[in-house]
Amino acid sequence: MCEKQCRDEHGFKCHLMAESHQRQLLLVADNPHKFLSEFSRQFETDILRLLKRQFSTKRVLANKVYHYYICDRKYLHMNATNWETLTDFVKHFWDAKDLYR
Repeated sequence: MCEKQCRDEHGFKCHLMAESHQRQLLLVADNPHKFLSEFSRQFETDILRLLKRQFSTKRVLANKVYHYYICDRKYLHMNATNWETLTDFVKHFWDAKDLYR
């Protein structure tokens, strides 16, 4: 939600107490669907961009693509999206494959 990477558990605890985090909590609470939709769209866009750039037309396992994705420090956590698992995302992607042709 805050798009902040914490170095360790102590940093995470400090962040949770910060005023900026509290403000962000209030914003998300006002319209959680807006944030979930935006994060899901961004996650999908990032994965598709990575697929195109890194793997082009080669067949590749979804798990391998995801591991490349999370190597970037600024990656968007999947738990901030509509999908609970990578399998759920792949199913969504497979169902929508005709949209990307």
